[in-house]
Amino acid sequence: MDNYKIKLRERVAEVLREDNTGHDIYHSDRVYSYARKIVKGESWLDYVNDNVLFAAAMLHDVGHQRCLKEGDKSRKKHVEYSEQYARGVLRSMDVPKDEIDRVVACIHLHDDTKPWGKKTPTDIKEILALQDADNLEAMGVLGQLRVSFYSYDNKLMFYDPQLSKTKNLEESRNKCIIYNMIWHLGLYENLNTGTAKILAKKKDASAKRMIEDLLEELDVSEE
Repeated sequence: MDNYKIKLRERVAEVLREDNTGHDIYHSDRVYSYARKIVKGESWLDYVNDNVLFAAAMLHDVGHQRCLKEGDKSRKKHVEYSEQYARGVLRSMDVPKDEIDRVVACIHLHDDTKPWGKKTPTDIKEILALQDADNLEAMGVLGQLRVSFYSYDNKLMFYDPQLSKTKNLEESRNKCIIYNMIWHLGLYENLNTGTAKILAKKKDASAKRMIEDLLEELDVSEE
């Protein structure tokens, strides 16, 4: 890792050091690793600026910490706050403006292929790789654990069998940890690249098995 990446990671790690919602520096590390695998798998090495990809992976979730400090449990402004922090820290490191703009563009759309995203069309490969990498991090058993930590921090109840009677999963997932975990099973369908889908296949299957077992254990009613 070159000096620029080391220094940037150190600064981000300091911001994220108190995170307890699964958006810590190790999440950023894994997102970058997945993004690199996607870039290689899609044969994009000649078309992607690795410094942009690294910075975007490191900085995409730093805004969560400001949301927490402001008491914003919805984290709706975390993208905006991440963009602001990214511009400031990258300017202080003398990163060229066009590179900063590209990093901010990645951050701006990193959640866009989540179930709640706007699905904005883009052909910018750094964005496509970051979106898929971040979604991969929310998949599998690890992804479900991260969702549960985040949900607990937002004071969602653990489980309410009455919510199974509603067909509105969006409403249920905002009230209950278990249904938020189920809602995140839809991430596979939103992946951009074939490489990400290959990486996600095992993760998706293991998460679905875990949810099936969990729901079976929650239903202990007599036959």
